[in-house]
Amino acid sequence: MEHSPVYQLADEFVTRYAALDPIAATGMGVPGHEDRLTDFSPEGIAERDDLYREISARLAPAPVTSERDRIARDAMQDVIDLRLARSAAGDP
Repeated sequence: MEHSPVYQLADEFVTRYAALDPIAATGMGVPGHEDRLTDFSPEGIAERDDLYREISARLAPAPVTSERDRIARDAMQDVIDLRLARSAAGDP
């Protein structure tokens, strides 16, 4: 079964986020990142913030084809907004 555009974007986000935050990836059960640590430097934080902003910009116009899509989109947007707000407040 093919994923909707929202779920394709969610899959891409998880894959890319896992590469930028291997500690979280391991905690989420995403395999293949167990041998690395997350970069908590300003540059590493900026990379994750850039990913949040990019995904947010692509999420807004993504076609919502079902209630599942709407819930997934809204949940992703809530998490992204929270993480960007925490980062802006100096709490990465």
